[in-house]
Amino acid sequence: MPTAHIQWQRRWFLWATAFWLLLALAVPARVWWAIISAHLLLLALAYLWVHSLALGVIWQRRVRQGIMVVGDHVIEDFEIENTTSFPLLWVEILDQSDVPGYTANRVEAVDAHGHKYWQTQGRCERRGLFHLGPWEAISSDPLGLFQVRWHFPEERTILIYPRVVRLPEIPLPRGRARGQAREWRPSPTEDVSASGVRPYFPGDALRRIHWRQTAHRGALMSRTFDMEPSGDLWLVLDLDSNVQAGQGATSTEEYEVVLAASLAAKVLAEGRRVGLACGGAHPALVPPQGGTGHLWTLMGYLARAHSDSTTSLADLLQQMLPLFGQGRTLVIFTPSTRTDWVARLAEARQRGLAASVIWLDAKTFQPETPSSSTGERERLHTLLARLNVPMFVITRDFPFEVVLKVRRKRKVLKVLPATGRVIEMEVEEEV
Repeated sequence: MPTAHIQWQRRWFLWATAFWLLLALAVPARVWWAIISAHLLLLALAYLWVHSLALGVIWQRRVRQGIMVVGDHVIEDFEIENTTSFPLLWVEILDQSDVPGYTANRVEAVDAHGHKYWQTQGRCERRGLFHLGPWEAISSDPLGLFQVRWHFPEERTILIYPRVVRLPEIPLPRGRARGQAREWRPSPTEDVSASGVRPYFPGDALRRIHWRQTAHRGALMSRTFDMEPSGDLWLVLDLDSNVQAGQGATSTEEYEVVLAASLAAKVLAEGRRVGLACGGAHPALVPPQGGTGHLWTLMGYLARAHSDSTTSLADLLQQMLPLFGQGRTLVIFTPSTRTDWVARLAEARQRGLAASVIWLDAKTFQPETPSSSTGERERLHTLLARLNVPMFVITRDFPFEVVLKVRRKRKVLKVLPATGRVIEMEVEEEV
């Protein structure tokens, strides 16, 4: 419920009344008392006007959409019902929403016993968690002697999801893949033939230890077994602000999020399971699951993802490596040319994880960035090639073509032609 406050606005009116009162006492005459009476009458009428409005104006504010993605329009319905005998000559709406590209500020007027309806809309320019409201409304009497201010403290939280785009053919080693995307790697189980040995990791079963190689090398060695990579996918986002480049919608951070959201939608549509691991301002660890509902869970985490300097990619991989499991596929999104995280990736490969890297060329996002030289890129590519990890390069001019394949539900208002009554309906659409 809004709170209404009435404030006195015109000090000159009181000074004028005091002047006429002094004049009437100094030079007695009926005209002065008539002027003073008129002043007091206007004062009482002005206060009655705004007091009546403060109690008799009914406000409504509604949001149209339920789920919003970047590029959508925020649409709100406003209604004012004036139940008093005094017209609302003007009312100014002061909105404190923090949605980029949107404001509900407006000036309207409503007749006595009248009703006013309008819509405000703005384009969702950025993903993230934002708020609609709080807001205020201000009006006054015709002379401006008193001001009434309605304060609406409630606010509505909205989450703007990243847009899903069409992806090129990105090399993703996985089970049941076709063509060049198929690869073989060590299996964590003994259900197929042994293919080699590797250093012992805590948790390996004792029956997997290769005792002859252990004796020969002087360190515990475990047998490995061939199998195809699992269909489960881990999306790993590098949100270290020290390696990011560009600003806003044309930044490596934004491209990471959009590409990760698009890949999640594509892979989940294929019936596979997807998980998410990222650091940054809002760290997330979401185990692989499947289904459309899980897609919106991932999109919610990606919508809030922002970079900071607390966790590097090497630290993230080090922390998450025991949680990734075995027989999974990692897809790493990063603009980094450092080599420390490649060592962690090599350890992940030894543990039976397949991997693919989507590398964003920071130099194309910010040409003066010194950390994206051609030599560093070639060195990174060479190191990944030695690990048999494919690398796909994304530049700033990557074409973001919207894919209409994610379904959502939202509410709309419809006017019945027979009665003119407005009803609310739920429709399903693709975004």
